[in-house]
Amino acid sequence: MRPQTCNLNPVWRHIRKQSTHLSKTTTQYVPQDPLQYPSQRHIIQSRIDQINDQIKQQELKSLEKKKKQEKEDSKVRISDFSRPLLNTFLLASLVYFGLQYAWWDLEREKIIQDNEILVSKLERDIQLLVDEHLDSQRKDNKKSWYRFW
Repeated sequence: MRPQTCNLNPVWRHIRKQSTHLSKTTTQYVPQDPLQYPSQRHIIQSRIDQINDQIKQQELKSLEKKKKQEKEDSKVRISDFSRPLLNTFLLASLVYFGLQYAWWDLEREKIIQDNEILVSKLERDIQLLVDEHLDSQRKDNKKSWYRFW
């Protein structure tokens, strides 16, 4: 359905003119003879070779980068030893503190035994002194009562 104003509008006139012109031309495809034009195989092959060369260069560059990375990775760094050193330090500390505790416990037992021997010796000494004192008091009690006058 066309609007009634299409004759008046210049755009519609132009479109109508083009559509009549297109209907007169044919749009069928006419193939060209491939033998008529020279082959472009050498151009295509040269481009393929160029692309292959670029790919080879990129592969060589990536191989060189991998070799450099492997060399850098194979170098020994201090950070490679940090974890083993930490583990060794922790194990050594554990062994040291364990042995220190065992030594302290044995030393404590020895000190306790020495102190018990000393205490028993001192108790005997005190007992002897107390006995002597008691003996002296008994002797003093046997003396006459007027002695202190």
